Amino acid sequence: MKLLNIYPILFLSVLLCMYSCQTEEKPIQDFSLNIRLANDPGRVNPMVGNPTDESNQVNSLIFLPLAHYDPITYEMSPVLIKEVPDAKVMEDGTIVYDYEFLEDAVWDDGKPITAEDYLFTMKVAMNPKVDAVSWRGLLANIDSIGIDASNDRKFSVIIKEYFLLAKEASCTFEIFPKHIYDPEGILDAYSLQDVVNSEESDSILSEFAKTFNSVKYSKEIVSGSGPYKLKAWEIDQYIALERKENYWGDKYPERKALENNPKEVIFRIISDENAAVTLLKDGSLDLMVVKSATIFENLKNSSNFDSLFTLATPELARFYYIGLNNRKPELADKDVRRALAHLIDVDLIINNLENGYATRQLGTIMPNSEYYNRSLSEIDFDIKKANAILDNEGWKDTNGNGVRDKIIDGQLVELEVEYVASQSPLGQKVGLLFQDNAKQAGVDVKMIIKEGRKFNEAMYALDFEASASAAGYSLAPYDPYQRWHSDNSDPKEGNFAGYVNERNDELIELIRTAEDLAERTAAYKEFQQLMYDEQPVIFLYSPTQKFVLNKKFKGLFSMKRPGYFVGSFEFAE
Repeated sequence: MKLLNIYPILFLSVLLCMYSCQTEEKPIQDFSLNIRLANDPGRVNPMVGNPTDESNQVNSLIFLPLAHYDPITYEMSPVLIKEVPDAKVMEDGTIVYDYEFLEDAVWDDGKPITAEDYLFTMKVAMNPKVDAVSWRGLLANIDSIGIDASNDRKFSVIIKEYFLLAKEASCTFEIFPKHIYDPEGILDAYSLQDVVNSEESDSILSEFAKTFNSVKYSKEIVSGSGPYKLKAWEIDQYIALERKENYWGDKYPERKALENNPKEVIFRIISDENAAVTLLKDGSLDLMVVKSATIFENLKNSSNFDSLFTLATPELARFYYIGLNNRKPELADKDVRRALAHLIDVDLIINNLENGYATRQLGTIMPNSEYYNRSLSEIDFDIKKANAILDNEGWKDTNGNGVRDKIIDGQLVELEVEYVASQSPLGQKVGLLFQDNAKQAGVDVKMIIKEGRKFNEAMYALDFEASASAAGYSLAPYDPYQRWHSDNSDPKEGNFAGYVNERNDELIELIRTAEDLAERTAAYKEFQQLMYDEQPVIFLYSPTQKFVLNKKFKGLFSMKRPGYFVGSFEFAE
């Protein structure tokens, strides 16, 4: 599938904002780029844990995949390999992809990247004790890896059978150097299938996972093949990366993931956005994404702004929603969830909190996708409708305390919803609006604020009823399996809402396996209709990214996350 069929060619003009492609060799520029991070990423290891916006910004400069979706063309493009292969369909139905690493691609210490590193990375990801849940969902269909006996840079990836993201599963995850992350060769004794079929009691794999999950390989030892390496890290203060000298990637200027124009990239961790703007104005910061639309507008209207800064506002493959824990008895009813959706004034949020820099979101698929269900209508803000639905479902205020209640399994349950938000002002403001509107419908919304790590812990521990949440898109065809299939209803597996629906599972499986485009598109549209009807979460909107860049620089901005590409930045002429 060509991604340019999904996103209009006209949008390329936005992607190229402040950037001009240059094929001729550019002189080395010794400059530092200071970028604001709202939170400390906690770890630098793309496999372990739940990736965040902050961690992805750092990881992408240190660790590389075999291939990725190019931020300009949106097409699958090689990074560490010579070319992206076509699939070979074998007589037994298996799918084979043949890869070859670039001859000059090496790790931080100069050792060559080989097929053994690829196989090692697969073994680590498939170790059930390694905290790599998001990876295992994608890689589960890989059956085996065949390494060329005469060339250790050549190998084949054998996938059990066709599924939607077969190619992406084989080549878009970051590779780790075996000799750094397993210096004693602990995993050498295991085949890939040995790891996949391992018992919980396997103490060797458990001990390896414990080490790999630890601080040792997330802060103390960080090593990859990217254009930058970790130089210094002061927790909650800054993360400094330095450009690799004589980097092998310099030979491939057309490969955007390998660019490394800034000599040093310093991520300054500043939680308060107003404080970050002050540093931007005095030149201590060069680039920041402004999340508050009010702060963004005030900054735009400040004196001398046009002479000091440039703006970039690419669309972002990301959407906001209010998560609902469908496991809770008061939220298990789809009609109650629909009533709550009527209590959210999304248009007001977009206009007042985002100053219009957003697009309504009715489900998990971007509105400009070719398989978007355009028959869906916006769920209107209507407190009367919410009241009528709740009345019809038997939720009454029987004790006169202003909160609806109902007998469920012999117990009186009050319609109280704990809304958990991080320290993000946006999530808190949305929560306050939800709280005020819900009160008029006899729903008691209690807001609980947790800092970033505690917020994530609450999600995994199911210690929430509603949550201020966000989800990102890959530029690959959308696969709803990880987040919405009942296989993953354990929150650690990805389905945080705990949404379980048999027809939904069937549609997701059809989306993943249908080779006929028309059949897959029909499944996508029915999936969207079902999600719309069931409202497992309350979908809000997709924001427009709001970047502010010091005018002395220019660089590449794109819909592809994180929305900007550090290596491309250079001095403006």
